[in-house]
Amino acid sequence: MQALYQNLEQHLAAIDDCLEKRRILACLCLLYSGIDVVASLERTPKANIQSTFVRWVEENMLKARPMPCTALELYAARCGILHTFTPDSDLSRKGSVRKIIYAWGTAKSEEPLKGGESPRTCRSCNSHSRTN
Repeated sequence: MQALYQNLEQHLAAIDDCLEKRRILACLCLLYSGIDVVASLERTPKANIQSTFVRWVEENMLKARPMPCTALELYAARCGILHTFTPDSDLSRKGSVRKIIYAWGTAKSEEPLKGGESPRTCRSCNSHSRTN
């Protein structure tokens, strides 16, 4: 168990380091993979990655800090970032979920995007640690 705690501490330190150095994509990859790791600790024998991620986010993240997006939308965002380095996923392309738009620095997720946006966009994920 000690090794798990040490690995999680290192993971969190790497996230902080990426934020400090404004390595946003790397930070998002670490955030989503970290959720995967902690969610897997509660995985039931027949659960798949999606259901495990969604259940953990609903029970642990969204109850503690509600956001204007669903756990499934976060899972789709995770898939896009981890598999293609984009906000696009199979779920968002099918129209099953809204695409998550990321904002950091002085940007606000409520500000309109240049070039317009889809009405199925979840504008939710300003960084918890705003750097200018």
